[in-house]
Amino acid sequence: MIELKNIKRIVFYGCSFTVGSELSDCELMPQLSKEEIDKLKIKEMYKFYDRFDSKEFTKLDNQKSWTRWFSDELNLPWVNRAKGGSSMGQIIFSIEEDLAKGEILDTDMIVIGITSPERICTFQNYGTRSYIMHDFDESWDKKFRTEFILNIANDDYILYNWYKDINYLDLLSDRLNGRLYQQWVWATLPEIFNFNNNGVPFYNLKDYVSKVVNESINFESIINNNLSFSTLHAWSPENKEALGHPKLELHQKFGKLLAQKFLENHKING
Repeated sequence: MIELKNIKRIVFYGCSFTVGSELSDCELMPQLSKEEIDKLKIKEMYKFYDRFDSKEFTKLDNQKSWTRWFSDELNLPWVNRAKGGSSMGQIIFSIEEDLAKGEILDTDMIVIGITSPERICTFQNYGTRSYIMHDFDESWDKKFRTEFILNIANDDYILYNWYKDINYLDLLSDRLNGRLYQQWVWATLPEIFNFNNNGVPFYNLKDYVSKVVNESINFESIINNNLSFSTLHAWSPENKEALGHPKLELHQKFGKLLAQKFLENHKING
């Protein structure tokens, strides 16, 4: 049993799965039914949210995210600093920036929802932004884009850099005296290797990259290696919202299950 003493708050980082995206739609548009809202979202995609203040709906989403249910089980206050679309690189930058600014306190526990591997963090005038690696960048010269996808945005590069980010956070946890934890949210590592897309393996890794990346399953900062939204069947039509995010019931189940797994091995504040 690992004892975590003097913990007074949990600070969360991650992507839209940790934000709790799509959970507050009915509160944003109470004049419409859920079915009407879903039709609008399917038609407009993410432009649907342009009509609302982002801080408003993010705050509402956070109140329904798995982060709330996890924190309630641990009986601790919490703050959700996850951002939709974040890559692991952007998550790392946000944590390091918050540490430098003193936004993360010595009495905070940090919990990170591990996001999907394909995203890359970029730096722009207004800050960081993440892109899907294979979509970046449609405006480039065709020959350069082809070479980029072949040599940079390929499965080996994507998975190895994703592994390095998870490894970095594991080492950062050591630096923070074991107060930083990670959890597979989008999918567990075995699930990521097993996913199929039209009959083609989701990742087609060379043996040496696969061997290195698989070592991440032993990282001590990961709360539980056998739990993710995918293990709870988040991709089934009845379990996901119109734009693909898990429904409220799955957030509740995931948060509570993760807290139970956490408490099996940890004791908070002695």
